Amino acid sequence: MNEAENSANQTQEGSAAAPICVRVFGRTDVGLVREHNEDNFLVADLSTHNRSIKPEVREHNIGTRGTLFVVCDGMGGAAAGEVASQLGVDTIYEVMQAAEPQASDEHLARLLVSSVIEAGVRIYTAARLNRRQRGMGTTVTAAVLNGPRLVMGQVGDSRAYIVRNGHISQVTKDQSLVQQLIDAKQITEEEARNFDRSNIILQALGTMEDVHVDITSVILRRGDALVMCSDGLSGIVPPDQILKTLTENDDPMEVCRILIEMACAGGGHDNITVIVSRFDGQGLLLPGKADVPTYNKFSYAGDTAQPAESISVDKQEEPSIRSIGETVEIEPPNQPAPTTPRTSVPPTSKASAKSQNLRVLIIGAVAGLLFGSGYIGYSFYSKNQLTKLNTIIRYESAATAQESDEGVGPNSASAGATSTNAMTPKPDATDAAPAKPEPSGSASTGAPLEELPGLAPTPEDALVSPQATPGKAKPRGPVAAGPRAPVKNGVGAKKSGQSTDKRVKLPDNPF
Repeated sequence: MNEAENSANQTQEGSAAAPICVRVFGRTDVGLVREHNEDNFLVADLSTHNRSIKPEVREHNIGTRGTLFVVCDGMGGAAAGEVASQLGVDTIYEVMQAAEPQASDEHLARLLVSSVIEAGVRIYTAARLNRRQRGMGTTVTAAVLNGPRLVMGQVGDSRAYIVRNGHISQVTKDQSLVQQLIDAKQITEEEARNFDRSNIILQALGTMEDVHVDITSVILRRGDALVMCSDGLSGIVPPDQILKTLTENDDPMEVCRILIEMACAGGGHDNITVIVSRFDGQGLLLPGKADVPTYNKFSYAGDTAQPAESISVDKQEEPSIRSIGETVEIEPPNQPAPTTPRTSVPPTSKASAKSQNLRVLIIGAVAGLLFGSGYIGYSFYSKNQLTKLNTIIRYESAATAQESDEGVGPNSASAGATSTNAMTPKPDATDAAPAKPEPSGSASTGAPLEELPGLAPTPEDALVSPQATPGKAKPRGPVAAGPRAPVKNGVGAKKSGQSTDKRVKLPDNPF
């Protein structure tokens, strides 16, 4: 391996004069199940600022700034997944394009890491600002070539393969639970294809504040082919089928079409994205017979990556998952967990866990305030209603007592005999007031008023005036001349200082 790297370094020193040619094409498809496509990809010639798959980009020589390839697999549902993946490819391209040409592979690796981290920050911020986009995120597999060394950055479970000498090698490592189980030799590659928790990935851009970008590199050889794809392809089409397709077809566009058709034929349950690139030119060495590319982490100054913690699982029982920070602990349960649909569900980071706890506390405090306010309001309302009820009862009691003192009630014998409008004592039967006189005679008999026995016209000065007798009741009409009979005592008679009206006047309604 050291000899190969040394020879590649020698080639890289003279790569300015020896060109490296790339033929590339990319394609994405919604699949057969999803309603919209949340995947995105990018092919860009950074030297010419051309971001497309136009003919001038499909086949070009690597310039001084290099060539960029990106595949993003969004998640989050609705329109959030495609927003995250689009923001990811846009940010990575923007950062890589704005930087100065890198003099070394180490500087190129740092720039790639910075662009991926910046994309994660922008996606995370956008998700926080828009409630409808909460929880959105994206995986990313990015590769940049500015010489014989291909530098790749990985977050999530999208993949990159290198095909060389009739052999296909995965040069990135999935950041997923399944991959950790494979590394721990708890399951095999064949068992991993049917593992029901293959939907769990350890991190993604936008779902947490801090992400670790896994940087790997490969020294390319003349005739190498690069395949970058989302899990919509790698989860259905096995590597040997990808190798067979690349071996039988030289055109990258045709290879992309066949691979997507194979993924759809296998179910097409997810969005499918693939980029196929072929490298040639005098700037690359010819491959040796035993020259097989492998997963190779690229170390550079400032890389603070921590090794993954080892995990232990009893193969006889199905593991259950509990996320703690950025690691995943696995413990055997008593019963196997049910199968879950294939979705990307990254665990939360320590910072995200703290923010979630803070949100829970805030929500609890607000709920407590609302409940307390409602309880206090209900207490005041109940107290007010009780006060009104007590007041009504007191008024009814007072009315009943007053009626009892006056001797007037619904069962009194004088209830029907006493008029509610009688304000004066009833005269004796012998001295009853006559009917209202008429000028010409009686309306009932037609006889003159003077001819009626015992009655005489009442002079005008004999009419009682309200002002003449203050404090006494007004008569309702002319009264007969002569002395009035004294008021008799008896049922319904007016007592001194009392009224016979049985209506009780209550104070004004306090409500």
